[in-house]
Amino acid sequence: IAAWSYQLKLNMKKLFELDEPLGWDDDVPPHLRESWISLIEEALVAEKLYFPRSTRPEGAVGGPTIVGFGDGAFAAFVAVVYLVWKLGCHHGAACQSHFKSSLLCSKARVTPLRGYTIPRSELSGGVLVSRLVLTTARVLSKLEVPPVGSIILLDSECVISCLEENAKKLKPFFHNRRGEILENMEETRRFCPMEDVHHVSGKLNPADIPTRGLAKLEDIGPDSFWQSG
Repeated sequence: IAAWSYQLKLNMKKLFELDEPLGWDDDVPPHLRESWISLIEEALVAEKLYFPRSTRPEGAVGGPTIVGFGDGAFAAFVAVVYLVWKLGCHHGAACQSHFKSSLLCSKARVTPLRGYTIPRSELSGGVLVSRLVLTTARVLSKLEVPPVGSIILLDSECVISCLEENAKKLKPFFHNRRGEILENMEETRRFCPMEDVHHVSGKLNPADIPTRGLAKLEDIGPDSFWQSG
């Protein structure tokens, strides 16, 4: 439902961006009609979408590591958070470290009608994921087994460089959002250890999936890259 709703918002945004506003009973322009037909067809024929109720796998040992991904594009910016668990050794087998990750939460926001540049959208995705990671750490710290660590991964080297840059050199948009990301990270460290922001390839960034504006329900189903990270 969330993926379908997100695609609906993108389609609505394209209508608002038309040179001449549409009336309530006006037809959708031909060049946008196909995307609307595809969206409605998917809603009608799609099967049920399942998400596991539990984020803790069987055999998990200790607390989880909070892993957040952020991304941004012209259409939207996205944040997604996973819990990574270490699994115990199987009886009779050599003891090796195995891990399993589970989708915890995500948030996608369509960019304003006036638009964002890619760097601004990427930075906004960084802000969004820093908020989700902080909220996750704050909540999980109240459990008997709190998180053992956290990290934020971005595929934008521009944003990572911005976080390392002297704030005085940045314009207000970047200055303010850079400050919030760093403040959220420092606050997160009150609840669990946190690494510095690291770079991840776009192909390995699950937050990249919604920003393309092409995601289908099958792309976020059980055992998908989106659900398993």
